[in-house]
Amino acid sequence: MEDTKRIYISPGHGGGHGKRVGRITEDNIVLGVSLILKHLLEEQGGYDVMLARDGDYYVSLSSRVKESKKFKADLFLAIHANSHSYPDKNNSIFGFEAFIHDELSDSRDNIFVAHLLSAYGAEFEDKPLMRNRGKKENNFYLLRQRPAKANVLFELNFMTNPMVLSFMNSSLGQFRMSKGLFEGIKTYTNKLKKKA
Repeated sequence: MEDTKRIYISPGHGGGHGKRVGRITEDNIVLGVSLILKHLLEEQGGYDVMLARDGDYYVSLSSRVKESKKFKADLFLAIHANSHSYPDKNNSIFGFEAFIHDELSDSRDNIFVAHLLSAYGAEFEDKPLMRNRGKKENNFYLLRQRPAKANVLFELNFMTNPMVLSFMNSSLGQFRMSKGLFEGIKTYTNKLKKKA
């Protein structure tokens, strides 16, 4: 049976390096979601979880990669909050999406990202502003370095949409976003176990 229990969660940025909208920062939103997700994985799923950071401080991308590899992570999940630079479109741009590498990704990345998007979307069937923008491909450093067996960068939604931002910054919103990611991880690992 393939071991998929070691999960490295990488809350983006930290230390004021992420997007800021008013007093709300991407750093704190993704940290809040990551801390809840770690708790859900350890308490309900029995996973072994490592966080890139557990407070509002900066951790370099290279340090995250090295730590994940040393941890021998089965899954690497980078968590971010999206934004754009078109103020006149703040109310019309929204939704979640996830990235895998544009050339180096393999079947594990594709299966992992599919489960994450599906479960996250299912968690938010009641919220039209949490629409699924789908799988994307990019040459992001974290994905290019292949820090685990399966690697995904997940964008929770757009901070630049005022209605979305209010939800993302709330305790309920962060719990539900964490729950969606948790269910995606759980269904992915359960599927691999059945195949083994």
